[in-house]
Amino acid sequence: MSDFESKIIIVDLNADIQKQFDVASDKECRQLAYRYIMDNLKGEYITSDGLVVEVGSRGARELIFKDKVINNIKIKLAPHLDEIIKSATFDNIKNVYKKRKDSFDKFAYYIAKISIDDIVYSATINIGINSKTNKAVFYDINPLSKI
Repeated sequence: MSDFESKIIIVDLNADIQKQFDVASDKECRQLAYRYIMDNLKGEYITSDGLVVEVGSRGARELIFKDKVINNIKIKLAPHLDEIIKSATFDNIKNVYKKRKDSFDKFAYYIAKISIDDIVYSATINIGINSKTNKAVFYDINPLSKI
């Protein structure tokens, strides 16, 4: 078994934040996840290959506001964002052809395995890179598929 295969992030559905997600409305759930990320996970994390990735408001917004399903899987991943970034394995990097000023010119993609309620998912972590500032920023987790 390779190192990547042995690293599966297990989402603890019994954690207090997960229980709050379960009883919250869609809007409340998103607000809880955003606040959790900003209060507990905002900062820098190092990927398995040494890339320093910043977690902040941009990635928090993308992660929680894109999907319109109440208590979706991505929101359940929010409390484990630090573990996911640190354990993910580099997959590839692509240039961004349509970019806005002061935005990313590349996206690095990392793959992580995540278990939620005994279902294992493969998740692609999107990390935006601005080559001019040499800054890497967590952007989103997309796509997420059962394996």
